[in-house]
Amino acid sequence: MFSTTKGIGATALDQGLTYARYGTGLSYKLNGLQNAPDNAVFGAGSNLPVLNADGSGYKLIGRAASGVRTVDSEQSLALDGEYSQASGIFNSLAFGARHADHRRDLRRWAPAFKSAVTAAPPASQAIGFPADFGSELGGNNWDNSGIYFPYAVMRDFTATQLKATTPEFERRVASEIEMTERQTSCYSGSMPAAPWRRSVFMPAISRATPRPVPSSRT
Repeated sequence: MFSTTKGIGATALDQGLTYARYGTGLSYKLNGLQNAPDNAVFGAGSNLPVLNADGSGYKLIGRAASGVRTVDSEQSLALDGEYSQASGIFNSLAFGARHADHRRDLRRWAPAFKSAVTAAPPASQAIGFPADFGSELGGNNWDNSGIYFPYAVMRDFTATQLKATTPEFERRVASEIEMTERQTSCYSGSMPAAPWRRSVFMPAISRATPRPVPSSRT
C-alpha cells in the first residue's frame, strides 16, 4: 500500500503592537477549576491607548510584522507477504517492510519598517472591551478594561509603515526549518502448526533525520 499526503499553511502578514500598561495595582483570585479567575486592574485610566499625565495608562513599546509558510508532506509504503507450506513444524512465514519519508519546509519573512520610531494608529480608533467581556467564562470579575484595534485599522496602518525591499532581505533564515525524516522497518514471523502454534516476530528499524544548516540555503 502506498500513501501520500501534503499540507500547506501560510500567514501572509501577522502584525501587531505591544503596549505596557501602568496603574496603581491589580488583583487576581482563583475560582476553582470550573470558573475563570477574578482579576482587575486599578488606577490605569480609561480604555484608551494613551499615557496620561499622572503616568497611568498605556505606553507603546513594540511592534512586529512577519509572515510564515509551511509545506508538510509525507509518503509511505507498506508491503506484506506470507509464505505457506503444507508440511513441517512451521506452516507459514509472514514478512513485510515499511518505509516513510516525512519532509517539512518552513519559511519566514519580516518586512522592514520605514522608520525606527515606533508608531501606532490614532488612539480614537481603538475599541474597548465590551462590558460583558468574559461573562461566559464564569467567575465574578473578569477584567474588561482592555483595548484592541480592528483588523482593517491595523492592516491599513501597517501598510503605511513598511518599505519595499527584496525577498532575500526580508527572509529570517535563522528561524526557518528544512527537515527530512525517514523511517524504514522490516519484520518476519513464523506460525508453527498445532499443537506448537506460536508467533515469533523479528523486527528491524532504522531512522535518519538529516537537518541541513539553514545559513547554507539560497
